[in-house]
Amino acid sequence: MAAHGSGAVAFSRDTGQTVLHLDIGGGTTKMALIRAGEVTETAAVAAGGRLVAMAGGVARRVEAPAAVAAGHLGIRLAVGEPVPEPAVGRTGRGAGRGRWTELA
Repeated sequence: MAAHGSGAVAFSRDTGQTVLHLDIGGGTTKMALIRAGEVTETAAVAAGGRLVAMAGGVARRVEAPAAVAAGHLGIRLAVGEPVPEPAVGRTGRGAGRGRWTELA
């Protein structure tokens, strides 16, 4: 489990603090709640860092969780259509490397 490998469990054990460890992958995010060095709760959601791929400003892949999140922001994302600048500014920048992944 990533909470162990990252040092979050040891940190919680050594400091007595409660820690929420997030492991953000390409398509999922896993969470572990750690109290006094013990993982007490875990959860996973089907949302990660690579849910949309673009090439030349056009969506080449849009995973369902990304489409739902964008819809809640009033943004339409669809494969083969241009990705509107507000989508990049509101959902892509500031996360991960600060920009959407462009396909080569």
